[in-house]
Amino acid sequence: MAYLKSFLNFYLNASIHVALSMYSFVKITEFYFGVPRDNTLDFFLFLVL
Repeated sequence: MAYLKSFLNFYLNASIHVALSMYSFVKITEFYFGVPRDNTLDFFLFLVL
């Protein structure tokens, strides 16, 4: 249980959920508007946010 608590604390403090949601938003936008895939931009946005 302590492992789960430490993992969840890290997850929330590191804002991984925000980075994953932004990465998903970028991928959906690329798909919806037919923008060519740009993995460099995708990973940059994931790491910055």
